[in-house]
Amino acid sequence: MVTIDNVVQNVPEFNRDLSRGEKNYQRAQQGLELVKARMGALEDTLKSETGYNDVDLPPEVMVTTLEVGDVAFRITSHKGKKRPQYKTAVTEMENYLAGIATMLGEGRTITGVVKQGRGTYVKAAALLDQFDIIVAGVMRPGVVHKIAYEAKGELADELAVDEVELPQERYAGNLNPDNAANYVRMDRIQPNLAAFKKAYEKELAKMQKKPEQTTQVKANTAYTTTKSTASGPDWAYVVKTLVTVPTDKNGAGELNVLADPEGTKTSKRELPYQVIFRESRGGEEEAYVSIQSVYKRIQCLKEESEIKARRLKAESKEVV
Repeated sequence: MVTIDNVVQNVPEFNRDLSRGEKNYQRAQQGLELVKARMGALEDTLKSETGYNDVDLPPEVMVTTLEVGDVAFRITSHKGKKRPQYKTAVTEMENYLAGIATMLGEGRTITGVVKQGRGTYVKAAALLDQFDIIVAGVMRPGVVHKIAYEAKGELADELAVDEVELPQERYAGNLNPDNAANYVRMDRIQPNLAAFKKAYEKELAKMQKKPEQTTQVKANTAYTTTKSTASGPDWAYVVKTLVTVPTDKNGAGELNVLADPEGTKTSKRELPYQVIFRESRGGEEEAYVSIQSVYKRIQCLKEESEIKARRLKAESKEVV
């Protein structure tokens, strides 16, 4: 058997021989999956031991040290901004607009929303408030943990081992000496696995000109490599065009301009939205924007801000 359940096997450096390296390629693939899952499980436990999370944030940079067998873990925790989930924000914006349409369709009355002709208009300032709340939700600060370790005793002098035998998955997060030592051993093996996998796949796709290519590496084994380009909207661009984001310095969002009481009607009508003006109780005219035009604007921004990324996928194929 090439791979063994619950065992991470080390691999040598790839020598560009696809046939001889095929077994180690399988070991590298399985090993990387195991390393990610098992190290991640123990890291989750180590993070929980600090007592800090996205709800209970550390007041300052805090350091937690844990001695587990021959491993001394050092977890540094601090409050920081995580990568904003802009896609989530755009989805919630679309859902909010759809919610208005649904409620009106059920005969409900919504404060700040009016019908005119075939359009539904919402007060621009009120819509901006809702969208700002959505953006704040995906940009909230969270806890950031950084884990370091120091091996002691014989483990400190131990070189990268040939294999690491792991317990059953349900025990992977247990904080005990065996799991701590395995964490260190997997961390030492991981670079070898990643380097072998990358080099082997690069050799498989060598001289590949078509999107898909099959390379036979043994009498009964071949690999199909597929080169593709994944594409999708630039979600950050969509959000930052619609509303002003606190961390962005590229100017005001379009809805901020619409909601600005100091802005002129001309500047607001120049934006790609259907806008009407209604007099407030205080006698000032307020901008109302069509929810249909806002939804349409979001779709246009998604289409014009496409991001592309190249991908290489290798799949084994039995040769009969």
